[in-house]
This record gives sequence, structure tokens and C-alpha cells, in this order.
Amino acid sequence: MHALQVNIIKNDDKIYDEEEVNVWNILESPEISQSSVEEFSCDFLKKFFIKSENTADYYRIDENDNKILINEELENTQFKSFNQLLDSNPFLFIETTYQNIFSEEIENIERLLMFYDSAISPIRMRVIESKITKKLEIIIIPKSNTPNLRKSIFWKVPNNFFNFLNSSYENYLELKNSDLNIDLLLYYYTWIKNEQSLEVQLVLCSAFMEILKNDQLHPYRNHNLKLFERLQLRINEAGMDSIKIFKYLQPPIYDVVYDIKKEFKNEEFYSNNKFHSTWKMFLKTYISSIIKFYRNKLLHSGQLKMEQEDIKDFINKWESNFRDNLREDQQEWADKISEALKDKLISYSRVYRDIDQCAFIKEFIDLLLLALLDVDCTLTNEKRFQTKLGMKKIDGLNHEYDDISLESQDYLKKFMS
Repeated sequence: MHALQVNIIKNDDKIYDEEEVNVWNILESPEISQSSVEEFSCDFLKKFFIKSENTADYYRIDENDNKILINEELENTQFKSFNQLLDSNPFLFIETTYQNIFSEEIENIERLLMFYDSAISPIRMRVIESKITKKLEIIIIPKSNTPNLRKSIFWKVPNNFFNFLNSSYENYLELKNSDLNIDLLLYYYTWIKNEQSLEVQLVLCSAFMEILKNDQLHPYRNHNLKLFERLQLRINEAGMDSIKIFKYLQPPIYDVVYDIKKEFKNEEFYSNNKFHSTWKMFLKTYISSIIKFYRNKLLHSGQLKMEQEDIKDFINKWESNFRDNLREDQQEWADKISEALKDKLISYSRVYRDIDQCAFIKEFIDLLLLALLDVDCTLTNEKRFQTKLGMKKIDGLNHEYDDISLESQDYLKKFMS
């Protein structure tokens, strides 16, 4: 029970633990709407339904008998009870026993809602009615004082939260039982999204990276774990390719670096397979190297902007990370790459100074969470997503934004191994 929870019990007639009840968990989120009643394919969510005040409870010719029955029962239940309390908010409906109204599934859905909504918006009102008596209870929890700017990366289209939850829930459960503290990551993600100060956002991003590094199953190991190696591990766990992340999230730097390889084309060693495997390792170490460098620079100096000396320092650290991952017989190729890299990047140092490192790190965090949870729903049509997606029109949609479909799986495919 929440410390400040208020329970309103009709006629002071308490519902017993074993009584079967209808529970309406009201979601205070303007980002969620549900146009039809759908059954979750995820086995853990079979007993839940998402509905809105405007959910269409009508029969369609393509519906099977079971679907019609579900619609009819939920429609009758909704209208015979307290529809006026629901206003326009969506709600999560479940039939259960009173003792199970605060189930683990509900808590998990609340955590995932933080990612979807970019807001700390727990279920603040639950309406519970007994199925066999006239007992009724309303549970109200005070509103959080946390600012909710709701800069969600998910598009506000009907049934999108259902698709998000249906695709991500089982992956979320696996992550909860892994060495990664996914719940803490989701909290920090929400704080990053709702912070207006650039400096504080970067501090929160740095804390997010620290959580990525840590092992929640063996916390005694954390002080010996290295951020560079753990970032490489998390990217691999998400099934992503570090080189593709480099290419799509920092294209100006990638283009400069790729020009180095072009300059080697006329060299005799260019046809050597060891050179190309060394080059690939060089590119793979970039993302983890630059994120670690940004994190250390901010926390150790308090400064945000990359200066000329910072660029030289980063190149040295990138080279060190790169060489640590090579065999002895690859070091001669590393010498050639490193020499060309220093000449090229230092001469193009303005590229680093022009890059918004905060935007880059935040997009990396968006991408990593989408990949770890393997989300399959529609993203917002932000320009940063548009440049990385093959986009298509959605027929028949009227929206305040351009009617463009940005599917998360299309976005993720650009980064996958």
C-alpha cells in the first residue's frame, strides 16, 4: 500500500481477499488511446485488456465468436458500472480476486509506461467492484510532483500502447532477471526526458551509462567493471552493430573516417584481409569510446564542449581501446590507420565542435532501450527518425502532424547485426 493512499469504501463494506472483482486501473496518459478491444498475444498479459472511453465495441464481419463475446462482456461491464468516473482516460481492465489487485504485472506495466509516455505516471486511481455483491472501493494515490514534459518517442495513434506492451513485455521480464537493472534505467530515462537543463541532462545520461555498466546480480564486481567493455557488451546483447550505430548516429564523423579508407585503396596492403579485419575493429570501438569520453569529460571537468585538445585526447583514447582489441599480427595495420586518423580528424576538428553530444547520447539511449525491449509499434515522426527510415503514408489518418508511419522495427533494422 502507498504511504499516502486513500481508500474510499462504499458503505464501509469491505471486499474480502477471496472475492472476485472487476478492477479498472485508470491510466493518466494523453498518449494512449485504444480503438478496439484486443487480446494480448503475450501469455503473461492474457487476462488484461486496454480500453478507452471511445473504444469501439461493435461487431465487425471479420471478428470471430470469441472476440465478439469479449467485446460484448466488456461493453456490458463498462456501462453498468461507473463510466462517468473514467472521463477520457484509458484504463487497464482485469478480472481477478481482491488480494491480487496489486499484482506484479501491474507494476511491470507501470514501469514500461514510463518508457512509452516519457513520464512518471503511475496508476493513481483504481476502481474495484465485486462481481457477486454491490461492494465498491476506489483507491486514490496523490499525484507525483515530478514534472512531466512527455517528450515521448512514440506516436499518439490508436492501439499503439497495446502494440508496445504486447511486443516488449516478455523481453522486459527477461531483462528484470538479468544482470541489467532495467527498472532503474527506465527511471533515469524518464528523468532525462523531463529535464530542461542541458547540463543536468548530460549528468543524468552519465548516470544512465553507469547503470548500463553495473551488474545487479553481482554488485561486488561493479568497481572492477569498465564502461568501455560493458557498453560493447550491452550493444551486443541488444543485437546491434556498433559500426551501423556509428554510421547513422554520427554521420559527419563517420564520413570523415570513411574517407581515410578511400585513401588506402591504391596501397598494396589494401587487398590484405588482415587490414580489413583491423579496419572493422577500428570502427566497432568508436561508439563505446566516444560515449565513455563524453561521460568522463563531463564528470571530471564539468565542461560540455569539445575543444581542440579534447579531440586529440579522444583520438588517443580511441586508439588505445582499438589496439587493446587487436592481435599482435594486426598492430602494423593499426599503425597505418592511427597515423591517418590523427591527421584527418584533427584537421576536421570543427566537426566535433559542431556536434550536439547531448542529442547524440540521448538518441543512443532511445535506440538501446528500443532494441533491448525489441519494441514493435509506431514511433513519432521526428526528423531524426525520418532520416533513418523508409517511410510510408498511413491512409485515412488525420493528425496534427504529417501522416507518416515510422515503425520501430524498421528503425531498428538499420542498426542490427
